[in-house]
Formats: sequence, structure tokens, C-alpha cells
Amino acid sequence: MEEVKNSAYYARIRREKLIDDGLCPACGKTNDTDGYYCKKCADERKKYARLYYIGYQQAGVCPKCRKNSILGDEKTCPECRAIYTEAMTKYIKKNREQWNEYQKKMHKKAADERREKGLCVRCGRKRENQRFKNCERCRRIMREQSRDKRENLNITSREYRRENGLCFFCGEPVVDGLKVCERCRQRNKAAANSENAVKARQKMKEEGRGFYMHRNGGRR
Repeated sequence: MEEVKNSAYYARIRREKLIDDGLCPACGKTNDTDGYYCKKCADERKKYARLYYIGYQQAGVCPKCRKNSILGDEKTCPECRAIYTEAMTKYIKKNREQWNEYQKKMHKKAADERREKGLCVRCGRKRENQRFKNCERCRRIMREQSRDKRENLNITSREYRRENGLCFFCGEPVVDGLKVCERCRQRNKAAANSENAVKARQKMKEEGRGFYMHRNGGRR
């Protein structure tokens, strides 16, 4: 049966042709993004989609299915949340490496933004002491978690890392033949060659105390 060529048919043909030509299907101009729409049209669509989303929520209707009612602080209905959870579980299981890399990237981005604002990189709360990157609450939680882990293993963190081939400082896998990872190795190397470290070694040498390196590689 021959397809009825109505206005929707011609609109679909026009849209497909614009996309194939690398043009925005909304305005017909050059597409300057990797998506279907140019940046201007994409921003406009996001703005109106957000308005519709908030409007449905304020009316007590799920903005996803636009059928079921929502109550209290719910953002979407239980049915839509269940569908989303099931879909995300399947996606993560199928794309575990990509998902882990994405999460790592997003956590790093959030931590960098919080650090610049003087907030705790772990929870986002205000830091009482700017010397630390975490707030007092998160530092206490991390200390308790570290202590519980050592108690459960019945071994100190230093012994645990040594026996499992982990870095003495951060617990990451070590470089072959060393006791530290590559990142800590480079950081320690930079610290040892810093101006303050050189002055400290020179002062110790002049005062005749401690250990220092000879030019021939020996120690005194």
C-alpha cells in the first residue's frame, strides 16, 4: 500500500536531508556540534524541555511518563524510576569499563571544582581548615574506616601494602623493583630536588649531622 504523503512525511524527509548534509534540522544552518542540533537550537530545546519538566512536577504529574501522579518530594513516579534503574543496571553491566572511567572523570571534575571553591572534595561542605582538602567530618570518617580495615585484617597498613605490592604512601600498585607507585615516585623526586630540600641538605652537611649524599653516590 502506497504511503500517504502528508505534511509529516515531507517534514521527515526534510529533516533527514538536513542531517545528512551536516545541517541543523531545526534552523537549517551549519551544525557546530556533534549532536543533531546546532548549539543555539540545542540550548533552546533544553530550556523549553526544562520548563515543561518543572511544570509537570509542580502540577503533581510525573514529567517522564506524563501520566502517573507524584507526591511530596518525588521527582518522578515509582514506575519510571524502576524502568530507569533497570535500564541503567543493564547498561553498567554491559559497559563496566566505560562507566568506571566516566565516574572517575566526573568525580575528579567535582573534586577540582570544590577544591577551587575551598570546599571539601569529598562531600562539598565548607572546610574548617584550608590546610586539608577534606572537612573534619570526612577526615574522621576516613580515619575510622582505615582503622576498621586494619583491625579486620589484623595488620598495619604499612605491612599490608608491603605484602600486597602496593605503594607505601598511597596504596596504588608499585613500579617494578620499587616500593612506591610511579606518581609518588615522581612527587618524591620533585620534593627531594626542590630548593628547600637542597638548602636543608646543605645545612646538615655544613653542621656535620645526619646523612647526606656524596658526589660519588656514597653516604656519610
